[in-house]
Amino acid sequence: MHGQRFGVSMVVFSFVVFASWLMPACLVPLEDPFEEEDKSGAADGAECQTDEDCKSRGCLYSKLCAPSFCNCPSDDCPAGGQASNDCGDNAVCVYYEDIFESVGEVFNVEHDMNGGYCRPLCEKGCPEHFICSSDGRFCEADPYWAYPNPTITWSGPVSGTSSGNAQMISAQVEYDVPITLMGSGSSPLGQELTLEWTINASQMETKSIGGSAQIVVESGLNTARAELHAIDADGRSGIATVIFEGCFSPGDPCGYEGSGCCNGCDREANTCM
Repeated sequence: MHGQRFGVSMVVFSFVVFASWLMPACLVPLEDPFEEEDKSGAADGAECQTDEDCKSRGCLYSKLCAPSFCNCPSDDCPAGGQASNDCGDNAVCVYYEDIFESVGEVFNVEHDMNGGYCRPLCEKGCPEHFICSSDGRFCEADPYWAYPNPTITWSGPVSGTSSGNAQMISAQVEYDVPITLMGSGSSPLGQELTLEWTINASQMETKSIGGSAQIVVESGLNTARAELHAIDADGRSGIATVIFEGCFSPGDPCGYEGSGCCNGCDREANTCM
């Protein structure tokens, strides 16, 4: 008897671990959905800090409340989901094996065939911090909404600013003139951030921590690259990148005796004479 109970426990544990690994960005409840559920707490998909903040008793890494367990009115939840009193007006109840791609069958675990999880519909308008999934029917949590937004500001003979996660822009600067970089960032979750620089210049890569750095595009090397990583307390890292392209000072001759193809800072493009 004890051996059978141990075997079932190991199967259920394996199922939960595998399912969590399979869909880390999706809304997966963190507790046994077949237990009696406390209905107090924030709604599915709302922002959260701890599991106890949510009605579903699951706060995901994305800091959004996991979906609630639900029952379909029919004996068998259809693949596209079914309206249920357990879900809001913008969501349907979807059988859990449709979500987990029949993970339960891999471990030969039997479950209630009309049970599932509430999933919001694209046609109803996705909630805040959600995007329409590739299937075009169900909304899913935006895995990047909580990532920090870094900002790079540079100054010297030229100045500029680039802001936002996963942003990359280019800027022209004079050869051999130091450019001062200032970094900052904001967290959608209000967390404190650590700022880390990666500078690729002079055929070298250097790393530093802090709000400021310096970069130079040396003559003969066309570009230099600055990356700012803004990292929050949970390890999310927002990245902004600026590619600095070297150019000759306005009015300076370039190329052989002022001829040839060259890039002057006072020109929008290379000039060939």
